[in-house]
Amino acid sequence: MQVSGYVLLALTFVGLSFSLRKRWARVRRFDYRGWRLFHGCLGVLGLAVLVLHTGMNLGVGLNRLLMLDYLGLGLAGGLMGLMIGLGGDRGPRQRAQRVVQRLHLGLFWLFPVLLLFHILAVYYY
Repeated sequence: MQVSGYVLLALTFVGLSFSLRKRWARVRRFDYRGWRLFHGCLGVLGLAVLVLHTGMNLGVGLNRLLMLDYLGLGLAGGLMGLMIGLGGDRGPRQRAQRVVQRLHLGLFWLFPVLLLFHILAVYYY
């Protein structure tokens, strides 16, 4: 169980590398679509490891919130990838993409706090 948790944590932090593209000039020279594909593949792999880690047991309390948050991140990310893949970034679709993107980012802001409580609970008890 611990190994899958650490793998999931590592995949999550490597997935954050997508945001580095905006902040580091060195990273900008790589293709944006390639970064997006890499980020999406890490998300899918992360969800697969989540299934191994939890057996799809939602848990209780804060662990349930953590699980639902991660599943929501995956759902919002997948929906965003689908919307981008369908193309057309004008009008209603553009607004919908913005909403899903904000949802994806908002769910991520909860993630570190919930993860910290999960780790503390696991090692405390």
